[in-house]
Amino acid sequence: MQDPAISQLAPSGGAVYHAAWPVGKIEPNRRIYDYELVYFARGAGVVGTPERRFSCGPGNVIVIPPGLEHYTATLAALERWCVHFDWFGDCRAPRGASEVFVFSGGGRDFHAGLCARPPELPGVRFPWFVETVPPEFPERLRAYFRVAAAPGPGGELRRRGLLLELLGMLLEAGSGASGPAAEAPAGAAGWLLLRSKGFLDRHYTDPGLTVAATAAQFRVTPGHLTRIFRAGLGMTVLGYLQELRLEHCRRLLRRGDLTVREIAYAGGFSDPNYFIRLFRSRQGMTPGAYRRISCKNSGPPL
Repeated sequence: MQDPAISQLAPSGGAVYHAAWPVGKIEPNRRIYDYELVYFARGAGVVGTPERRFSCGPGNVIVIPPGLEHYTATLAALERWCVHFDWFGDCRAPRGASEVFVFSGGGRDFHAGLCARPPELPGVRFPWFVETVPPEFPERLRAYFRVAAAPGPGGELRRRGLLLELLGMLLEAGSGASGPAAEAPAGAAGWLLLRSKGFLDRHYTDPGLTVAATAAQFRVTPGHLTRIFRAGLGMTVLGYLQELRLEHCRRLLRRGDLTVREIAYAGGFSDPNYFIRLFRSRQGMTPGAYRRISCKNSGPPL
């Protein structure tokens, strides 16, 4: 007899994303409106939530639910295939790639009332971690990406069929509901990491923001906060703050309409000379050289 909970499901696909991330890339905290299926093809990374820390590697899948604040950090060059979907076709938020999530400190509010509804799947809780997928899973996932933009009702039916097949494979692989071998408990440390990381994500352009000030905000010592960051992200608090500022400066350099001095201040550096030294040590070139190369490579539109 068919399970009534299963018979009510009508999964609908949204944005898809496939990319390789370099070592050390850490995304800002974010929340999504629908569900996100993430397949890890190679490398190693961490998905952190307030309560859990998932160590992810080749062949692992994690399904992130709506509204859960989380981040992904790269520990070894990482390749991810991501599929956004809902279970009932009821997600009320826009489904474009840049609209389905809200970054912490990104200037947009998250509206919980737009989130997709959760399914009733016995033995499954979200985040849903599946340690071993069937061998045919990667091929069917690539097939889904090939038809992701197929037009017309035929394309829509093919997408839905492949999405049902992928979700069915995950269910057949076992509940995989966050088994102890696949995750590390986070507890108070997880909450501290997520909250303090979100604080840095929002305020990194403030030149007065320091490791000590961040630690004081959460009533812990700088040493304790640094240990939490090392364990969860593989880098220090200062390293993360510097990378946030440098990435912001890289974006401004690629834009090309500000001086290096103006960019340093805009990125949260109170000393432009320190910014230039740090940029050269991390990037292997000066900010000016980076801008010249970036502008040359972008070129005029074809």
